[in-house]
Amino acid sequence: MTTLDSYGLHACDLIKIDAEGLEFSILQGAWQTIAKA
Repeated sequence: MTTLDSYGLHACDLIKIDAEGLEFSILQGAWQTIAKA
């Protein structure tokens, strides 16, 4: 599994999620990127 944080993005302006109930799990792998925004 690849997380959004593993891409090493400096910032993220928009995250669009269509994951049928798995949104929280997806966001857990993106918390560092979201914190930078």
